[in-house]
Amino acid sequence: MAAKISKAQQQKIYNAALFALTQKQFSFINMLTGASPKGTSDINKKQTDAGAPIVRVEDLSKAKGDEVSLDIVHDINKEPTMGDDRIEGRGDSMTFATDTIKIDQTRHMVDSGGKMLQQTTGIALPPVATKMLQGYYKRLEEERMVYHAAGARGDLYTKGMIVPPSDGKNFERIMVNELTAPTLNRKFYGGDATSVSSIDSSDLFSLSVVDDIWLSISEMDNPLQHLRMGGDMAADDNPFYVMFVTPRQWNDFYTSTSGKEWQQMIANAHKRSTSFNHQVFKGDCLMYRNILVKPFNRYVQFNTGSQVMVADANGGETAQEAGTTIHRSILLGGQALAQAWGNAGKKTGGKSHFTSTTKDVDHDNAKEHSIAWMNGTKKLRFEDRDGYVEDHGIIAVDTAVS
Repeated sequence: MAAKISKAQQQKIYNAALFALTQKQFSFINMLTGASPKGTSDINKKQTDAGAPIVRVEDLSKAKGDEVSLDIVHDINKEPTMGDDRIEGRGDSMTFATDTIKIDQTRHMVDSGGKMLQQTTGIALPPVATKMLQGYYKRLEEERMVYHAAGARGDLYTKGMIVPPSDGKNFERIMVNELTAPTLNRKFYGGDATSVSSIDSSDLFSLSVVDDIWLSISEMDNPLQHLRMGGDMAADDNPFYVMFVTPRQWNDFYTSTSGKEWQQMIANAHKRSTSFNHQVFKGDCLMYRNILVKPFNRYVQFNTGSQVMVADANGGETAQEAGTTIHRSILLGGQALAQAWGNAGKKTGGKSHFTSTTKDVDHDNAKEHSIAWMNGTKKLRFEDRDGYVEDHGIIAVDTAVS
């Protein structure tokens, strides 16, 4: 006879299944997050592959707190000791930099209506409500991730968006962690522009923008880590980065190239994907100078006259005025962003990143369905050995659009 599953166990199983489903559905976040570790005995704290653009830290410990810390170890680079020269006292010191990610609870609820609505529609409304909540989660998390990666909310706000403008009452609470402007050496511009205020209508996205980024990465003292995604056998021999551009930047890129150049970049992307069957190569994409360029429909736009925050070498921020409409694209290397998860489980549901509730309301005439999750997202940045602040795995590019 099969053992009876208690209500608490059912809740726990459903919560775990819901989290697994949200992590499996195709999305910007899941596509760029590495695989979880296998065979580890430490179930209280897990971190996905560090070579992916998005690192997911799962912390289900019972310890109280609303922050997760991440550390980076700086490279050692002193001269070696040669021959019989004394080595004592000449060792390299291990130095670390730390970043912290705040987490908070996010909840949302759907009312699936009363018995009369169920009678007239003929649709099983509770399962539909659950699907709607899952879709809502995906959209909200993608918006949060894009704004953190770009370091700005921007001015674009349409009916389909969830996150309010930056001056909205709840904006900071919804984002959980503070947005930080792209650091000085991780910021590029279209055309001959050298700042936000100097961008004019001719400074569009083009091959020369990608050329400048490739050259800069090649010459950086602290270059971005290239992507090391699971299953990529050519990660070190043929390293690459991925860049997400706005639809209008994609169009400007297309019109700035010849048909032959465009076809060659498509072929480059296809060739790089032959030994690495990954979602990042699905859909429209081009490969140029080992930078995979893809269009993405969630993006940051600054309107003419907007005050755009710009960072200096020490991480301080000042505002510059946009002289034209600006779109911001983002290039991602390894460990660009982190997403930390806490325990959202109820006492009856055990430990879980997600929890769900269905409640009878209005004297049992209607049902309300809700989900809650505990997480936080942040762009990773650290101080280098010389004290300069750097975004760890992201480059932002501001251009005009036609």
